[in-house]
Amino acid sequence: MSGFSRRNFQLYFRSFTNDTVGQYIKRLRLERGLQLAKSGNWTNAEIAYKIGYANTAAYNNALKKDFGKTPREMNVELRSKQRFYEGHWEEPELIELPETPVLYLSFTGDYDTLSSAAFEEKSWDELYQLADSKDLLPSEVDYWGICFNDTDITDESQCRFYACLSIKSLAKTKRMDKIKSMTIPSGLYASFRHVGPYEELNAFYNSILQNLPEHYMLGSGAILERYLNSPVDTCEVMLQTEVLLPVIKC
Repeated sequence: MSGFSRRNFQLYFRSFTNDTVGQYIKRLRLERGLQLAKSGNWTNAEIAYKIGYANTAAYNNALKKDFGKTPREMNVELRSKQRFYEGHWEEPELIELPETPVLYLSFTGDYDTLSSAAFEEKSWDELYQLADSKDLLPSEVDYWGICFNDTDITDESQCRFYACLSIKSLAKTKRMDKIKSMTIPSGLYASFRHVGPYEELNAFYNSILQNLPEHYMLGSGAILERYLNSPVDTCEVMLQTEVLLPVIKC
């Protein structure tokens, strides 16, 4: 599917991720398990089944081998890391997000480096210029971020982020292009509004994940951020970020 030989695919994959394909898949499965454990809505047996392990013992052994701790020990550690948001937010709104075509740039590394005006200039500005040159800009442009990792779980050097710009229709891009196109899938989301510095978002996440709408739990899709203004022309305390958590009925 990728158009590479098996050997070249393995070499390229490792150069981008620092993992073999097998190591990468295993890490993502275990990190997903820890995210489910952190939410407090699943037993270890349910988590083991959801991430593809035959039983709790197999999950325990895999976690012990990769993280050096049992699920119980990891749960204690995750709870000790949690910082809760001291500000105020309004009750979330349940929304059905339609399929949204976007251009995106992929970044890997510490999320703290993504909160500056300088980062915006080398990401969303570049996306905007390309969309404008190809007549892809919609009447209202949305600026999105997709955070694939929880910094309490994933090493900061391996955290992945997509900076995304909404476009009118899916664009044709090549495998090795720096800027690519994809569709943010439709789905049901709980929408929360954060006002303040981006550095507060980690604590904000910890709080809203414990306050999902009644009868709903976190789904398996990616958590989305929609940036309603910009650090280029807005002071930090007035920055507005819409956080969309994918949810399913309990």
